[in-house]
Amino acid sequence: GVRAEIDWQQFFCGVAVFLRGSFEQRALLLFQIFDTRCQGYLERSRLARFLSVIYDGSTEGAEGAIPAALREMYDRGETRRLGELEADEFAKRVRFDGRQLVTRWFDELAERMLERAPPHVLALDRYYSPKLDVASVAKRRRMDPRQVANLERLFFQATAQ
Repeated sequence: GVRAEIDWQQFFCGVAVFLRGSFEQRALLLFQIFDTRCQGYLERSRLARFLSVIYDGSTEGAEGAIPAALREMYDRGETRRLGELEADEFAKRVRFDGRQLVTRWFDELAERMLERAPPHVLALDRYYSPKLDVASVAKRRRMDPRQVANLERLFFQATAQ
């Protein structure tokens, strides 16, 4: 078969959509991942094989989960082609809520793709305000805030060398 390759730019654009894209962007990316033949539609049998590979033929012991997922995608509402979904039809049926088998792996991978910052770093990032910190130091040291800001700048310049 044909083996498609992506370059670094495509990879990082995909990661960006994967992690921060809108619903529509994520749905289209997922459709493109499933549509390995670039046909513009997704056959039921190909999605079934894809899910079987992803979940190693099982879904954490849930029997019939793959057929149920396929029914949810293909049997809910009309489609232009019998047994096939085009990108817009796929996007209307897909959900990124961690419960839908078609997207669960995608959500889990996105969650693990980048390391999460430790809680103390997140708290510091959320609540730290350099302006308030400069004002507080200036008040305690009885200095002008501009002097404190200048000292801070000089300190960071010296430590960067």
